[in-house]
Amino acid sequence: MQDTEKIWDSFAKEDAKYYIHTGFNKNDDDLKFFESGIKEVEYIISNLETSKDNRLLELGCGIGRMSVHFSKYFKEVMGVDISSSMISKAKEIHKEISNLSFLKVSGSGKLENLDNSQFGAVVSWHVLQHIPNYKQRQIDYYLNFPIFQNQILLRSLSC
Repeated sequence: MQDTEKIWDSFAKEDAKYYIHTGFNKNDDDLKFFESGIKEVEYIISNLETSKDNRLLELGCGIGRMSVHFSKYFKEVMGVDISSSMISKAKEIHKEISNLSFLKVSGSGKLENLDNSQFGAVVSWHVLQHIPNYKQRQIDYYLNFPIFQNQILLRSLSC
């Protein structure tokens, strides 16, 4: 997964907005970029049975395009990503939002350093298609543990 981490770090440095959502680029307005996540978050929320008291884990959060909107619906949102550059940018951009945090994960397929038992929902949106199949199987294995028995919504693009 080391190569994938390096690739996404280089994408974050080159033009994070474009590689997160190809309709945008680094010269586009930040507000419009982050607003582009609203409809997707509303769709996801409409398909989850959850409450404001729950915590959400977002796998592959990038710089928090959707995380910021999830923070309006959950007690706490934790975004994780394999790119340290994406996570650094997310932390800087969203530092004023108290119920939103970001964590760099190794990309091993294991969700280490997380207190998984307290997440009421897990979301990954247009991320899993970037993960090699053998790592995907590891992630599937961990998501099927009882700690994630609540709501899981995963969506990937067909490649």
